[in-house]
Amino acid sequence: MNKYYIEDICIIEDFLTDEEVSVIMIDLKHEINWNRPEHEKDDMSETAKYWDGKNKNLFSPLASKTLGDILQRVEKEFDTDDEQVNATKVLQRMFDDPLNITDWSLAPHADTGKHGNSEHVKRGYVIYYNDDYDGGEISYVNKGITLKPKAKMLVCHPGTQDYMHGVTKVSNGIRYMTTGFIFDREYLKTTYS
Repeated sequence: MNKYYIEDICIIEDFLTDEEVSVIMIDLKHEINWNRPEHEKDDMSETAKYWDGKNKNLFSPLASKTLGDILQRVEKEFDTDDEQVNATKVLQRMFDDPLNITDWSLAPHADTGKHGNSEHVKRGYVIYYNDDYDGGEISYVNKGITLKPKAKMLVCHPGTQDYMHGVTKVSNGIRYMTTGFIFDREYLKTTYS
């Protein structure tokens, strides 16, 4: 693994192994595994389903175990005395906008505060499974930083307004990733205990 920082953005290349990517991608390529929740109607993304609503698991046991192992490594990497990873299994994909309505697959946003997921989010992270697509760069609009994700890479950034970020339009192919958040540890302790 090659770990480095650009400002306060942590980048870990080769966070995933080739085998982990292979196992996860098999399940990600099944169309039955995808849906568009209401909160994703305004962007070019979908979230993976794990079951069909009737207790039938759509992901293989191997893929579920592999993703669990990956998320345990995220926790080991980023949990601190004050911050804790909420390692939920959120798999997403982003794709081309055939109507060319927007230049973004995901519009710029912050992960915390009134426009974010929670005022208790300290950081957000993204794990990338592939890079065989065009576009799909993560752009930190207030910092003038744009990163082209590589397969097997993890990117972790502060959740603040200073690190507002979006994903540029995916113009060809499909971008697969896991997203998640790191919260104030006290908040998670009082909310989930």
